[in-house]
Amino acid sequence: MISFSESEQSFSAIQRQITATLNYLNELDSSACDLSVGEITDMAGPVEVTLPCLDFLHRFALPNFFFHLSMVYAIARSAGIGATKGDFDGFHQYPTGFSFDDS
Repeated sequence: MISFSESEQSFSAIQRQITATLNYLNELDSSACDLSVGEITDMAGPVEVTLPCLDFLHRFALPNFFFHLSMVYAIARSAGIGATKGDFDGFHQYPTGFSFDDS
């Protein structure tokens, strides 16, 4: 099992964690990923959540992922990083210097 408790907080530590995660995912047996059976248990803050696999995916994992993704986007924008909707979704492309601001 992979651990996400990396104590070192650096860019190289993040790169190692991403590599370890991708290696872990590539080694999974796809036939063991039948989401129509079983339950998944995880923590939502201090609360333990146990849901059927598909419910876990749709009601917990995906909303949690998109919440954190949108928060990273919001924090980047508030820090002055020129992230656009295209950086967020990969589809929208705006010319350099484009702004919706009329001023």
